[in-house]
This record gives sequence, structure tokens and C-alpha cells, in this order.
Amino acid sequence: MKRLHLSRGMVWLGYFGLFFSLLAWYGWLASPGPLPRWLALLLALAPLLFPLRGLLYQRIYTHQWASLIGLWYFILGFFYLPDAHTWPYGLALISLSLIFFAGCLLYVKAVLKAQKAAAS
Repeated sequence: MKRLHLSRGMVWLGYFGLFFSLLAWYGWLASPGPLPRWLALLLALAPLLFPLRGLLYQRIYTHQWASLIGLWYFILGFFYLPDAHTWPYGLALISLSLIFFAGCLLYVKAVLKAQKAAAS
């Protein structure tokens, strides 16, 4: 049960960390370039909104595919690493996406283990 709570905490830390860091970056800190600010925000945050309901209701399948969404932000973090001004943001995206990814997979593993123990 402790592993289940730890993994849920990791999921929410990574999820909301990614959400609010993207919101702050594209909303206030960085210029989106040729895109309007609202479009940059929509493109950055929309993938995170798709699994929200399944994560809230603790659905295993949603945790499985939401972990793959976290990998997209992992790749995006490497995009920001080479620049001297944006490398802290890139490092934050990489670490938060890894926390989200690991939390999702640990949650699935903990639930399946608990279901297997309950069945036997």
C-alpha cells in the first residue's frame, strides 16, 4: 500500500510540475516566436489534458499510455538543453517527465501486484 501511495504522489508531482512549468514558460517567461501565445499554450498543454480524467479515477490503462505522453516532454526537455538561457528549463522538463513516467509505471506495477495478491 505504501508503494501505491508513493507512485500516486510521483504521478501527481510529475503531472502538475509539467503542467505548471509549461504554463509558466509559454505563458509568461518565454516568447513563443511566430505563434500566438494562446496557440503555443494549447499545443504544449493539450497532451497533458487528455489523461487527466483517467488519472483522477486511477485507471490502469490510462496510467500506461499517459506514461508515453510523459516521454514527449522528456524529448522536449532535450530541445532546451543546448541554449545557455534555457538549460534550467530543459533540465526541469526532463526531471519532471521522468518522475511522471516512473510514477505511472510504478502505479501500474503496484496495482497489478495487489490484484494478484487479492486473487490468490
